[in-house]
Amino acid sequence: MTIEEIKNQCKLLHLPTVYSVIAEQESIPESNQLSFIDRIGLIFERELVDRQNKKIERLIKSAAFKYQPEINSIIYKAERNLSKDMVLNLISGGYIINKNNIIIVGATGTGKTYLGCAIGIQACRNMHSVKYIRVPRLFTDLAMTKDTLDYRKMMNSLKKTEVLILDDFGMSPMSLDETKDFLEIIEDRYQVSSTIILSQLPISDWYQVFKDRTYADAIMDRLFSSSTKIELKGDSLRKN
Repeated sequence: MTIEEIKNQCKLLHLPTVYSVIAEQESIPESNQLSFIDRIGLIFERELVDRQNKKIERLIKSAAFKYQPEINSIIYKAERNLSKDMVLNLISGGYIINKNNIIIVGATGTGKTYLGCAIGIQACRNMHSVKYIRVPRLFTDLAMTKDTLDYRKMMNSLKKTEVLILDDFGMSPMSLDETKDFLEIIEDRYQVSSTIILSQLPISDWYQVFKDRTYADAIMDRLFSSSTKIELKGDSLRKN
């Protein structure tokens, strides 16, 4: 069988990496010194790695992050009130396995969104589905699809996402309909998947966001019953 025939068969089997590694081995004389099993092992190892990398790329693209920071770019300063050990523990993914939430609050410019996206990207690299969306945009999208099949599709998508990042929570008070929608989202995800809330509003003021106290109690109970809370402090990082 010729290399060209192998190439065509790999195309039919959707194994492009297998062909490229075979061609690479053929161009390196030292490869002939490897056993058949070793050569096959290297070929399929590269195929698996390539597929994993492509999946990670799709997960990151689908998440629609505002930023795509690296964990090692996070600034750990005492005045920020940010523990490196806590962040490293979070990126290990235990909160996803345990279906826990993360609450990150702080003034404008303290790096809430940056940190939330960094944690989310690491979740993608650990092969978890992630969705980033600003709360105002979320409610706009839900209102536009209300009483349609798209509304239920969107709610189901939010439910199935393993890590949901909700940014700009509490920018303005929610209407009763928005409060009901928010409760349904949090209820659907409670003890099923993880939610990351990013807000510049202090947690002590969160009750004022919701239209109805009963709904507020239910939301707060589900959000905080199993969550890690991070309160970022210090000057705005945007000045640097």
